[in-house]
Amino acid sequence: MAYSYGDALEWVKLAEEALKILDYEVAARFFRYATIYFGLVNDASNQRKFAIKTGECYLQSAQELRREDGPLKAILLCIKAASYSQEGRSEELVRICDSVIRQKYTMITKDHFMRFHGEPHDLKGIGDYFLKNGDLERAIECYRTAAENASNGENPILSGGLYRDVGDCYQKSEDIERAAENYAKAAHMYLNGREYFEAAWHYCESGFTFIRLGRLEEASIMARKASSACSEGHIDVLLNDLSHICRLLSERALYEAENRWKRIRIKFKRSYINLVDSCFEALRQDQGQGQLRI
Repeated sequence: MAYSYGDALEWVKLAEEALKILDYEVAARFFRYATIYFGLVNDASNQRKFAIKTGECYLQSAQELRREDGPLKAILLCIKAASYSQEGRSEELVRICDSVIRQKYTMITKDHFMRFHGEPHDLKGIGDYFLKNGDLERAIECYRTAAENASNGENPILSGGLYRDVGDCYQKSEDIERAAENYAKAAHMYLNGREYFEAAWHYCESGFTFIRLGRLEEASIMARKASSACSEGHIDVLLNDLSHICRLLSERALYEAENRWKRIRIKFKRSYINLVDSCFEALRQDQGQGQLRI
């Protein structure tokens, strides 16, 4: 359905009427409609104007919440406010939103956040906000809690994706040991959800990361689990080869592993190529120090 300039004016009118009765969340919704419309017709000035109004209303809605509504909802509203404030290029409003988000988050952590039973998708949204703003520690807390809640709520596939997010955050912070452990958790959850491709992929990622750490026994376990997931999922290309390469490296069989890797290396994205290549480098370095027997 196509909307017109008249529709946009009507939304603005409805938003202003909502403001008169202090219904900020409804006002934000109608201002958001106007923002989207002006974006679609390439009216940048009005798009920014109503994006700011949307952000202001979401922020005001968060600040007007009753105590019993809890800080989690306030954070989610403030994240929306920050997003639209950024679209409107209001740095000051973005700063205020960020300050409120962190204040409310601190309230939650003081109230045993890690045992908080929030909706996994909501907690992921908060984690995404912190990750986007470079706060890896808080992002990890949110993703891990969301993963545990999803697991307890019997949603293993969602839990797997969240543990993967935890692993990625640890990878960014260069804590590769915890990255490997969380990729293994992700794989386990995916396997429980019968997502065999994702399970095999993350078992391999965990295995290669353990190889980088020199923990070859654990890498071998991950490789066997990856191979088993491939078998259960009838995956007979690429990932099956990758699980064999991981197993061979865990057994220090560099020559055979390298021959297999050369055949499929070009089919992977750069970050994965770098991961596997780093395993060969780590093992060759150990070999040069007389620690390996090929």
